[in-house]
Amino acid sequence: MSVSSVLSAINNLFVNIFELFSGLKSKVVPEKTKYEREEGDYPKIMLHKYSLEVCGKIKEAKSFNYEKIRAMKFVDQSVNKIKWRGTTVAEVLKQVGLKKGAKRVVFHCADGSKRSKLIVDCRRSLLIYMKNRIPLPKVEGFPLALLGDARIKWITKLEIR
Repeated sequence: MSVSSVLSAINNLFVNIFELFSGLKSKVVPEKTKYEREEGDYPKIMLHKYSLEVCGKIKEAKSFNYEKIRAMKFVDQSVNKIKWRGTTVAEVLKQVGLKKGAKRVVFHCADGSKRSKLIVDCRRSLLIYMKNRIPLPKVEGFPLALLGDARIKWITKLEIR
């Protein structure tokens, strides 16, 4: 077994264990969260079945599983003593290629909500998957959320219009 395979297996195990305990608050930074949902009121997302679908006005429709998203070029950003890690919307769009006339990204979320943003306004925005070196908690949008927009959580699809 290669070192890469072992590290990948360990990472998957860590993510699965974290999913079980994601209701626990981070020990790194005391959290004063504005997300007020009842426990169990979050979308049920099975990590081994999760994928981010990218479709619409693009050159090649693609789907990215959680591991592929984490393997993309990442950015670390600190906001109010919280360290976020994710990939930019631009990085995902680079993977699929935009067609002429593409102006908006519609973020489809597992809770059934949709939000639309101009591509020029969100290219540098982070699609976050980690908070303080651990997977993003469910309350904040695990497995993927848009940093800075509390309404865009549990992202499952990017539709380019």
